[in-house]
Amino acid sequence: MNLRLQRAQLRLGDQTPHLRFAILLHLFHHVAGRARERLQILAQIPAPAGPASQQNVLRRARGSANRNDGFHVGVLAQRRELGDERRAAQIQLGQECIARERRFGAHELAEASRAGDLSWQAHAYNMLGQTARLQGEFRRANCLLWQALKLFREVGHPDGVSVILSSLGEVARDAGRPVKARRLFGAALRRHAAVWNKRHMAYELEGFAAAAGLEHAGQQALVYVGAAQVLREETGGPLPPVEQAILDRILAPAVAVLSARERQEALSQGRNQPLPTTIARALAELTWPEAS
Repeated sequence: MNLRLQRAQLRLGDQTPHLRFAILLHLFHHVAGRARERLQILAQIPAPAGPASQQNVLRRARGSANRNDGFHVGVLAQRRELGDERRAAQIQLGQECIARERRFGAHELAEASRAGDLSWQAHAYNMLGQTARLQGEFRRANCLLWQALKLFREVGHPDGVSVILSSLGEVARDAGRPVKARRLFGAALRRHAAVWNKRHMAYELEGFAAAAGLEHAGQQALVYVGAAQVLREETGGPLPPVEQAILDRILAPAVAVLSARERQEALSQGRNQPLPTTIARALAELTWPEAS
């Protein structure tokens, strides 16, 4: 749904409480990276008096905002204040954020287990898996995310399955395993392309870019980056700073050997060629002979 249309609907104020809840929650999830707007949206979401599932969704959203947006705002403030020491401040804040998220995830898992809510448990396992990945605990991250995948499949939650496949791709990417990363990002991309979910397709194309970068294919990596840039501009959701730093680090060696002209041409190709063409090219890579 168009984000401008949703904002206009909210200004008109002619919605049932459940519709307003759905619109605000959709906006919250699709303006990732815009910390101030996310917090403003979150403040408008009413505490639903209806199903417990809605209350659990809102609880997870608020926890996500406190962790992610608080981290982004804190990093920006420290950057302004510390100048040349901003990188050290960012690292310190990131470590503190991950530690808080790990504690929060453990609490959420305990609450979800007591409630017997399998979907909530899956979200908690995903949260714990992501924090393990960011701490470099790739084996632990895989175990936690596979448990989340199992639960999402058990409750019949196709969106959750798609997201976890992408999360598992991130673990393989960060561990320097491009073939496995490409397979997992490809499985998620195929599912998200079928429903034309631009927000998640951007993540997965960036995953393909990282896999290409790990294999020193800098030009192809930038084609995928260019396509993802367009999707992020259309959805209004930039890649979060922590993930952007990871992608930049992976791409740097492969991109460094390209001339300025080669970089520009590759980015331009990704931005301008039809998105279905880029997606078909990415998925075609899954059938290529793979190096061991």
